[in-house]
Amino acid sequence: MAAAEAGGPEGTPAPAAARRPHARKAVTKVEQPHGGALLSGGVEGNRGGTGRPKSEVRALALEGAERAIPVLIDIVEDAQLRKKKPAVVAIAGDKLLKYGLGTQKEITVDEVKGRVRKTIDAARELLPPEAYPGLFADFMARLNAIWR
Repeated sequence: MAAAEAGGPEGTPAPAAARRPHARKAVTKVEQPHGGALLSGGVEGNRGGTGRPKSEVRALALEGAERAIPVLIDIVEDAQLRKKKPAVVAIAGDKLLKYGLGTQKEITVDEVKGRVRKTIDAARELLPPEAYPGLFADFMARLNAIWR
């Protein structure tokens, strides 16, 4: 095939613009706060989609975690690293504990009682006993059953 027919030097494909018989419409770009830009209306011929399913993303993350755990353990157990870079060891240990055991949010009994009181006050406002006879009493009976 001659270079003139191929559109480029011998054996190379023609530039993309030369291969397409139709001209592409000019698409405006919408600036984004992070400094990038998106094509307004998307890309012609691609209606887009929902992206990768969450289950796939979670599976990939778990695979990565599976590979990362032994590395984090090695870091925590490395005596030389503990001496040279204790901050790195502390971060690795923190990650192992945080994602292995989870974090604990502590709440006192008094905080729980206060939140229950606020919930009852909100219900009393939304369902005044005089406007909804019996409904507020039923609601309170259910709450009492839950919190016993």
